[in-house]
Amino acid sequence: MPVRCFYCRIDMDTAEQQFEAMLAALPWEERKQKALRYRFARDRILCVCGGLLTKYALNSCGADDLVISRTDLGKPYLKNKSELFFNLSHSGNIVMCAVSENEVGADTEEIGRYDENILKKFTPAERQRIIESSDRDREFFRMWTMKESYMKYRGMGLSLPLNSFSVAENEEIFCNTFFSVRKIGSNMMCICTEKEPQISWIEVGLSQLC
Repeated sequence: MPVRCFYCRIDMDTAEQQFEAMLAALPWEERKQKALRYRFARDRILCVCGGLLTKYALNSCGADDLVISRTDLGKPYLKNKSELFFNLSHSGNIVMCAVSENEVGADTEEIGRYDENILKKFTPAERQRIIESSDRDREFFRMWTMKESYMKYRGMGLSLPLNSFSVAENEEIFCNTFFSVRKIGSNMMCICTEKEPQISWIEVGLSQLC
């Protein structure tokens, strides 16, 4: 099975009107409570839509009994279907969920002005690459999604220091993992897998989620 990357572009006005119905459709009480703890409507919507997209993606790949657990470092996994791996990310108005038969990490970031404080935590080679780029913002977010997807692939998140590894030397492969980067709308999106991926990018409408 190729890596399947499901993504949804969310119209926030429509999602806000449908929020109660979407919240009720979430199969995980923990995520419902997490969504309701957010102060801002946008964050609540992204949290709920992320959960619904995860449900849609896993159902589409043959997983029906969705019992999700977490590793000691917090990476979610399917407890009762060990042959499927997934990873979720959201930013701006996009949520994405990658599903694979091998370990996978996914990240999306809305492209804006790059953050100098985060850039300082990159490796010297990565900083040089960004500074020399004709589009520093785009290059920063391309590398940021690569680094973040790798950290999520490893299941370590931000417990893995940003300057402990560099993705500047090769745009497609690092440390026996493979990257696929794509720009969709105003977002940069990246998938990191342990095998050279054949990736299907699948857009899902908001109305399909519940």
